[in-house]
Amino acid sequence: MADSTGVTAPVSAPRAPDSRRCPACGRGSMDVFFQQHGIPVTSNVSFRTREEALAVPRGDMRLAFCHGCGLIANVAFEDQPLGDETETSQAASPRFREYASNLARTWIERYGLEGQTVLEVGCARGEFLEILLEQGAGHVIGVDPVLGGADAPTAPANTTFIGDVFRAEHLDDSVRAIVCRHTLEHLFECGAFLAGLRDAIGDRDTVVLLEVPDAERVLRTAEFQDIYYEHCSYFSAGSLGRLFRRAGFEVLRLDRTYDDQYLVIEARPASPGEHLADPDDDRSRLWRETQDLRVGYEQRIDRMERILGDAAARGQRVAFWGAGSKATAFLTSLPDGARVAYVVDINPRKWGTFIAGTGHEVVAPEHLHAAPPDVVVLMNPAYRGEVGRMLDDLGVAARLIGPDGDE
Repeated sequence: MADSTGVTAPVSAPRAPDSRRCPACGRGSMDVFFQQHGIPVTSNVSFRTREEALAVPRGDMRLAFCHGCGLIANVAFEDQPLGDETETSQAASPRFREYASNLARTWIERYGLEGQTVLEVGCARGEFLEILLEQGAGHVIGVDPVLGGADAPTAPANTTFIGDVFRAEHLDDSVRAIVCRHTLEHLFECGAFLAGLRDAIGDRDTVVLLEVPDAERVLRTAEFQDIYYEHCSYFSAGSLGRLFRRAGFEVLRLDRTYDDQYLVIEARPASPGEHLADPDDDRSRLWRETQDLRVGYEQRIDRMERILGDAAARGQRVAFWGAGSKATAFLTSLPDGARVAYVVDINPRKWGTFIAGTGHEVVAPEHLHAAPPDVVVLMNPAYRGEVGRMLDDLGVAARLIGPDGDE
């Protein structure tokens, strides 16, 4: 939120559990359409013991749709303290790093950022900042509370780390672009955050480059594993564009990327009084799609239960691949997740940790030699080719399926 000192940060004030006030547009026009109770409040903390993972605090999910602007938000969300060992990196994946490199190069070329200063809000451990430098940025500034922790990395050359939430004073005239990737969905008061960011920019010639998951894909295909507590705000192309225009930005581009999983919006401050049209009014369509989520969710759970039951009857071992938030959301939704033997991940920082809420151990791919699976459930089908090649290299002849049960 923006306070009297220009601070831009998440909001932690208490709220009524089913408030109809939209945190994006402020209207009292939200209707709850999907609920889950007692889900882990974190899925990105690396728990070092099974007991800690099982004892994770839990909260409720009450997803509500705003008929005024199209935002979807968990109106039962309450801010949580930052975990000591938060781990969100996808940089161990060659495919994801290639995507991030292409995105950084595109932004630098499109907006003339060669040799310029770029600030990233919510940079985690600074991996995208490193890529920005590789692609030609001159200096990068990373702002994230995790950088103030004991496990924070040391800032490399041409990099400034700030272990804090973003504040107006972090922005100076040297910054030509503000990057914000996969952070906005973690902020309940997204409207106040973006308005605060616009106020901080003032009359500077600064472009804003932001990336979030695409909520419409989640609704359309019932990708419920992409719905979890830490994500309290969900955006479609239309609702994201409306949010930016309402905050005083001109939307330059709005694209779907990464197998249509993400929305990338590029914007600049609009001139005072500038007319900002809404070219994509998707609210009626989104509301219809929200009504199908519960049925799709139940169908997916039922199908995975049948797959796990069939494997157990045959004496087969099942493993999940991908120890991120998707695995936490899926495993905690299964009636009998114990039939999943373990979770594989290629990120070394996750090896030997345990999944929040269920206590499944996270293992390295090499573990598959000792306990070879018969079925591997890939949490993100975008990595099907990459994981398939790794299984072949490991000599593991497992059936590889997606979270929907399809090969």
